[in-house]
Amino acid sequence: MNKDNIYDVLIVGAGIGGLVCGCYLAKHGKKVLIFEKNDHPGGCCTSFVKNGFHFDAAAHSLGGMSQEGPIGSVLRELEIDDAGLYRTNPAYILQIDGYKLNIWNNFSETIDVLIKDFKDEKKAIEDFFKFILSATTLSLIKLKKLSFEQFLNQYFFNEKLKAVLFSPLLGNTGVEPLKISTFTALKFYQQYILDGGYHLRGGMQALPDLLMKKFCELGGQVRLLTEVNKILIKHNTAVGVKAKEEIYNAQVIVSNIDSRRTFLGLIERRILGSKAVDLLNSLRPSSSLYACYIGLKGSVICDLKPEITHWFVSDYDIKKIYQNVHDCKLTFDWLAVRLSKDRKNLQVFTIAPLMDETYWRNNDIHWKEGLRKRIATIIPNFSDFVDLFLTANPITIMRWTANYGGATCGWESTPDQFSVSGISQRTMVANLYLTGHWTTTTLGIPGVVNVGKSTAQMILA
Repeated sequence: MNKDNIYDVLIVGAGIGGLVCGCYLAKHGKKVLIFEKNDHPGGCCTSFVKNGFHFDAAAHSLGGMSQEGPIGSVLRELEIDDAGLYRTNPAYILQIDGYKLNIWNNFSETIDVLIKDFKDEKKAIEDFFKFILSATTLSLIKLKKLSFEQFLNQYFFNEKLKAVLFSPLLGNTGVEPLKISTFTALKFYQQYILDGGYHLRGGMQALPDLLMKKFCELGGQVRLLTEVNKILIKHNTAVGVKAKEEIYNAQVIVSNIDSRRTFLGLIERRILGSKAVDLLNSLRPSSSLYACYIGLKGSVICDLKPEITHWFVSDYDIKKIYQNVHDCKLTFDWLAVRLSKDRKNLQVFTIAPLMDETYWRNNDIHWKEGLRKRIATIIPNFSDFVDLFLTANPITIMRWTANYGGATCGWESTPDQFSVSGISQRTMVANLYLTGHWTTTTLGIPGVVNVGKSTAQMILA
């Protein structure tokens, strides 16, 4: 064994969760190596440039960046102070079937608008947001087995108001908002709605780049363009990995990649046993996104406020919206749209189902043209300004991230799939930990930041 290939901790995947975990371990003196199959870190939280146009690949805004927020507090603890952070106001603009709601940084202004628009629900609105504003993680964990629909029904009777409150979760959580675990839904509200609308100068790629820089400053090592082929197991204990025909040994292995690939691709099935394999095959992954990256010539004239993410929802029937997605109907009932400050870049995302490569090979052109027509209902003249029109379907996202089917939020965060024993942060294999989206405990960038930190704390303990 090459002594240079012996580490305290090996981390598979330089996504946000893996980088945060690595930073905390390296800060405490551990010898840590992170493997990343791509030529840059970040997973879904990345950016790229094409023909002079700068785009964020999938994640398009940040939440939880205040001093006490999940990301803000971690950046402070790691002494990362050059993030180039700024915040839009409003953080988001929601338009649902003709109804428009600005989600202001001072959320009391948004509450006032909701009370004005839904007068009969005044006390319920006040009580609902009072609970969210004061709820601790401990109090929310008690609600993990309750669906968000059940929770909202305890407060509200107005179906349109409930649809408005469901809508921010559409497309951002990878699961039908009515079915999502209340814990996850309210965490999303705390981290993205009450503390959202943040951006980094340089785009989303700036966050993983800053974390990787800090990790290396703390003594950590990164192997880019190095895909792990196998996790080595002895006596049901993880002891190392194999990558590019080299063996690396460590006391602890952390996987920040798709847990299906971790267990069903990197570990021999005979080691896991049939029960573990059956469990993994029974879990439902989150939905994906179909992304559109548009470079504009000239300054397009439209009602979109530059830099602010606009959510367009076509119907108050949230359940029907997700059914249309699962049925592969090209109705494009939900869009996230963001126009750059200089009005030269337009990014559009819509929910997409997990279908195989054959489906996308045969249907990608229909999605592309259908989405182009849907965008034209928002910006009637935008085709006259198009200089570049790129798309990414779930298979593209799968190639970027290795996430199963291009799933963007790990497993569906429903009550029956929350914190599943054996494939949470602590796994069925000794000394093998998971972090990131696929731990069945979190979603969103603030969530994986939290999990990355807590995984490091488990290992250090």
